[in-house]
Amino acid sequence: MSDFDSERLGTLFNKYLKQGKEEIETSVVSDLLKEYDRKKFANITLKDVQNSIDIDKYGYVGFSSVENFARNFFMNESSTAIPEIISLFYNNYSSDKGKRFDNRTDRLIEQEDMSKLLIQLYPDLTQDDAEELSQQLFSANTSMCSVKKLAEKLTKF
Repeated sequence: MSDFDSERLGTLFNKYLKQGKEEIETSVVSDLLKEYDRKKFANITLKDVQNSIDIDKYGYVGFSSVENFARNFFMNESSTAIPEIISLFYNNYSSDKGKRFDNRTDRLIEQEDMSKLLIQLYPDLTQDDAEELSQQLFSANTSMCSVKKLAEKLTKF
């Protein structure tokens, strides 16, 4: 199989849904991906999934997150940086401050948390460098900003 088949992935996703839910448990995502393509996803682990997919606080994940992860992984695209940054933020900071957007693929982040996130992404950064970069990424009078927009700006640096 050389092309990514979103429709087939959707059918498999629906197979893993529990009645009355729109999302699946994170623990079954690797099984779903292995069923989709055993060869490509043979070595995928739960940890890979947890580190790369936007998981809600109850341990569930939506189809769009699974599809984005699978498509990026399947195609070996380098465009996984933005979802990885969003996931890293969500896993570390959003439980208390991240405001959910309706589409569940983005969060709002405060400038202070962005500095912490930058240090996690780039361990060589000093605190001062991270704060300066964070100020450059944020607009002049903004205390919160979209993680996705910041990630897009960051990947252009």
